[in-house]
Amino acid sequence: MYPVLNIDLNRIEQNMRTILWECRKRGIEPMGITKAYCADVYIAQKLLDAGFCKIGDSRLKNLKNFQDWRVEKILIRIPMSCEVKELVTYADTALISSVDTARLIDAEAQKQQKLFKLILMMELGDLREGIYGYEALLKAAKTLEQMPAVHLQGIGTNIGCVSGVTPSAENMARLAQIKKRLESDIGRKLEVLSAGSSDVFGFMMREGLPDRINELRIGEATIMGTNGAEEHIAGLAEHCITLDAQVVEVFEKPSVPLGDRSINPFGEAVEVEDIGIRRRAIVALGRQDVHLAFLKPLKKGAYILAQSSDHTVLDVEECGDVYVGDVLTFQLKYGGILSAFTSGYVDRSYLSRAE
Repeated sequence: MYPVLNIDLNRIEQNMRTILWECRKRGIEPMGITKAYCADVYIAQKLLDAGFCKIGDSRLKNLKNFQDWRVEKILIRIPMSCEVKELVTYADTALISSVDTARLIDAEAQKQQKLFKLILMMELGDLREGIYGYEALLKAAKTLEQMPAVHLQGIGTNIGCVSGVTPSAENMARLAQIKKRLESDIGRKLEVLSAGSSDVFGFMMREGLPDRINELRIGEATIMGTNGAEEHIAGLAEHCITLDAQVVEVFEKPSVPLGDRSINPFGEAVEVEDIGIRRRAIVALGRQDVHLAFLKPLKKGAYILAQSSDHTVLDVEECGDVYVGDVLTFQLKYGGILSAFTSGYVDRSYLSRAE
């Protein structure tokens, strides 16, 4: 059935192997992030096949899929207090910025007789999660050091995921220096310095990273071969996942709507140019599946005009023959992969899956 995701597992696994090799030869252990594809087990299995030892996701529901897998399981979204019991049950490590939440984790870990690992997140400018200021970071670290059932494994930061701040020699060096200073102030070495995402991996490939950085959290690059700025990372395969949608209508229609107009159901006032009568096709795909901003039709000459919750309208005037029942293929941006895997209305087809 359509719409359907076409998932090339061989190309994805090759990306994973390349990332693992490039990281490990630099003394970095990458964490495979599974959230973009909702922890799809066939894709995640390729992380194990490639040799990854750490899997991270932002949702415990996804980490539960890996309950029996012999890998370190990390919750990469700072945890809610309401999920602490399941966190300690199904994960080994969590990224954290709240001492209050750490206390809850410590109490639950004592009940479950586990030693739970924490990565203390610090703010470096992207303004998502993280403790702001060194003195506050040091105070939190010293507090965690007194908790009997949690282990402060290291510190980490987020780069580029909400404000678009890019990795640089300056902010990477600052992160490394903060780790060195914190180790001196708490009187021991920290095992992990987690520097960020596919953006940082791409930066590493171009310019390198300070020696103290020994963990990256990589998802987008494994399945897309790109960083957060949609730039190709040399040596990785792109377009490992595409989307097919079926045409349900083709007619010649005016290019400008007829009648009085207001905003559409999404609060948008649509402005269009009058270019006369055009051939238009509708595919059975909408915003409930993938927003048009994250779609690029691969058929030469086709472009997206508009989208409702369950229809996407394209101009196909310059495409030659397009008929009802035809299938159009789309490239996906990161946001499109995220929403298509989340949608319950999009099927999945695996290329090169070992049965």
